[in-house]
Amino acid sequence: MKDCAIDGTALYEQGLQEKDIRNLYRFIDWVMMLPKALAADFWQDFKQFETK
Repeated sequence: MKDCAIDGTALYEQGLQEKDIRNLYRFIDWVMMLPKALAADFWQDFKQFETK
């Protein structure tokens, strides 16, 4: 999901802590119901981002 509107790097640059970013993504996931394929892609990309 290279065109994701919420970029984790930008959130870190704004001073958010890792736990806050994770909570934000969990909240978005809870509020926004993605099709299963998109949700799987999102979490895969998120995990790849965190390993950088």
